[in-house]
Amino acid sequence: MTKKMNDIITGIIELKIFIIVSAIGTLLCGAFLLLACRKFQWEGKNRKWIGFFYELGMADSVPLAVSLLKFFLLFSVLITGGHVELVHIILYLMLELLFLGWRGTTKGLLSDIVMGVVTTGVLVVMQLLYHYLHEIIMDGKILTVVILLGILVSINAVADIFRSGSYIMVKKGNKAHGKTKEHI
Repeated sequence: MTKKMNDIITGIIELKIFIIVSAIGTLLCGAFLLLACRKFQWEGKNRKWIGFFYELGMADSVPLAVSLLKFFLLFSVLITGGHVELVHIILYLMLELLFLGWRGTTKGLLSDIVMGVVTTGVLVVMQLLYHYLHEIIMDGKILTVVILLGILVSINAVADIFRSGSYIMVKKGNKAHGKTKEHI
């Protein structure tokens, strides 16, 4: 029992940068939205922000939140110079499965599955390269590859956020025009 508890605590400690990045990112997103919607006017540009989040149900907010968490996880990996442990890979896989499960549509499912598998593979390669750098030899070229891989997966995470937002906007537009889920 004590070994399992130590493993859990060690996993949480390995995720500390992710937890900090998630907290700061959430606060920054909240501050941005507060400032963007502070002076609401029906004719203003900030109407789009309020319209996006207006009547956002659980089925729409969960994929968006999971996309943000995936971005924060991959960004925290980038901040640490590509330091990836098994707990990061497991958390990413769990977030990816949650994202795929809550999507609510099969449109683009195959491409999302492929990108999830590729990103997980890149995380495994980053883990191997990171440990190679620290245990065998420090090489600038390999470090550059690790950082570029981190940037690549972070860009993929940003694309996930935009895909989630796009899906929500298409779904809201179709709902406003009387189209059902089958038409999406």
